[in-house]
Amino acid sequence: MLNNPLRDKPLRIALAGGMTAGPIVPLLAVRDYIVENYKSAQRDPYFIILDVKGSVGQHLAQREKIPFHHVTSGRLRRYFSWRNLATPVLLLAGFCQALYVLKRQRITHVIGGGGFVQLPVVWAAWLLRLRTHIHQQDVVVTLSNSLSAPAAKTISVTFSSSLRDFPRSMGMFAHETEAKVVWTGNPFRAHLAKASRLEAQQFFHLDKSWPTLYIMGGGSGAAGINQLVFRALPELCRTVQIIHSMGKGRGRPMKHERYHAFEFVNRWDLALAAADIVISRAGMAAITELSNLGKVGIIIPMPNSHQEMNAELLYSKKAAIVMDQHETSPAHLVKTVRRLLFDLPTQQMLQQNIKQIMPHDSAKQIAKLLIS
Repeated sequence: MLNNPLRDKPLRIALAGGMTAGPIVPLLAVRDYIVENYKSAQRDPYFIILDVKGSVGQHLAQREKIPFHHVTSGRLRRYFSWRNLATPVLLLAGFCQALYVLKRQRITHVIGGGGFVQLPVVWAAWLLRLRTHIHQQDVVVTLSNSLSAPAAKTISVTFSSSLRDFPRSMGMFAHETEAKVVWTGNPFRAHLAKASRLEAQQFFHLDKSWPTLYIMGGGSGAAGINQLVFRALPELCRTVQIIHSMGKGRGRPMKHERYHAFEFVNRWDLALAAADIVISRAGMAAITELSNLGKVGIIIPMPNSHQEMNAELLYSKKAAIVMDQHETSPAHLVKTVRRLLFDLPTQQMLQQNIKQIMPHDSAKQIAKLLIS
């Protein structure tokens, strides 16, 4: 249970999303920790999710039975676009909406994961003098976090290299204030680590005598990985059994007793438990799961995106095999998978190094920063 000076006051916490799963899922891990470890003398902690309509945040709010409130917000772009002209108006509208929701719901704390919805919410919270915290997930700082940092009471970062991207203390004199930026790692939902390999083998009807390759595709962003894998399947199935999350609306490329294809893998905790090797993009959700579970990963970042910086960090730390989507052939992918399966020293090195790229008690650390 958290040692918290606010224990006699009910916690009412707003989680600010950003349309996709990336900004909101780590915040749910923090919520899980607070719910399990903090019990107010008056009532249990109360949470709401603020996001745009039709967002993953809205879907998760329904699934997790968390009250959802719609907030308008303009998407922040670092490049020229005519749509940027509408962004100030949308941000102002979102700011007014956030003010209304935060006051009406009597929110005491606000936390954001770097999504664009966070910006009007954090500044509304600042105006209301609420405790605010933002979290930087990727190596490259999001524009939303850069613009929210002055209003945030505390900031956490996934990678130690990101500490230099934010002011290190609050106020004019650093020695008189608490540290503002803390290296915590990225929050991880603890229940993902509880899945067993045996349960996974039964769930996916896997053969215990074959190694398992889990391909974390899905969505339009993984179309390049899917096409590469589809061409490599005949040879891959000679070596491994495969769990493949392809994404919605993608036809099954071939039928094989060792190829298990899904539009989405709802029990990805079981897929990860079964996997000997994981092929994935370089999004922070995937990297966080690989790190916390110590998995051997083949990382193919989305071209021309911030994921390339995440992948470069993994490569420099020898924490994963990193491939360029445009330069990787099906034959090279098959060769890499086969080599990894029979190279125990490399497997052990990758497992050890991926565990060390970030702390694994992030949800606990951020919870303490938020409500201390």
